[in-house]
Amino acid sequence: GMEEAKSASSLAAQTASVDLNENPLVRAEDEQLVDAFVFFVASQYKRCIVDGSQRSRYALGFPGLACIHCAGQRKFYYQD
Repeated sequence: GMEEAKSASSLAAQTASVDLNENPLVRAEDEQLVDAFVFFVASQYKRCIVDGSQRSRYALGFPGLACIHCAGQRKFYYQD
């Protein structure tokens, strides 16, 4: 109803203000924790969230991964 619409609108405004590029998926110091291949693959993604700009079966704010080469057009969301 009306309350859910207000809540969704509020969440969309909050998620729009989050700069996920400031919080990278991996950092240089993480490279020592995994092998080079895993680090390289993980570095090809950035964090993203469902923000309402694309159709999704997940709720607004749900976390996922986005390809850094596709300008965020390829997004992946996992439940398990």
